Amino acid sequence: MELVSNMSVNFISKTVVGTNVATVTLSSIPQTYKSLLVKARLKDYGNYGYETCSVRFNSDATSLNYDNLTYNSSNPNNGNIPVAGLNNSGTTKMFWSIVDAETELFPNAFSSSEMLITNYSSTIDYKSVSFFSANAQTNMDQNRITMNGSGYYKSNTAITSMSFTTGGSGLGVGTTFWLYGID
Repeated sequence: MELVSNMSVNFISKTVVGTNVATVTLSSIPQTYKSLLVKARLKDYGNYGYETCSVRFNSDATSLNYDNLTYNSSNPNNGNIPVAGLNNSGTTKMFWSIVDAETELFPNAFSSSEMLITNYSSTIDYKSVSFFSANAQTNMDQNRITMNGSGYYKSNTAITSMSFTTGGSGLGVGTTFWLYGID
């Protein structure tokens, strides 16, 4: 049996935050790929240690459209024991990442995150979302957290935009989003 891979990853856009902002929106997403891949380097501009980052698709705030998201988090201070999965069904956005903060104390600390969205251009199927995120401030053990999970965007509308925001003050300078299309 021969395995053949015809998959290609195509760069779509790069967005860099130049001043602190409440929200970053990636819009005009082309509908020509099978899946989308978002890679991000994130920072909250508050001073909280860490925050979560959420995504809203197409400015859709319908709570029934975001479902089955679960995630695990580990921290050296609790013996790296995963925190129980959380079900965010019924929320108005999808939580997908840990975000580094403490900007005054750690100006160069960023979190890294990835999100894969399949069926994003479908007008028939729901969209499957999986993600991974790591927040690894090396000098603050309580903020070494990983997060991963999956969920659904339960809409028959193709995803044409994504808006990202944090649970804290907003996205800080240097936050960067790379968007790729996968055939």
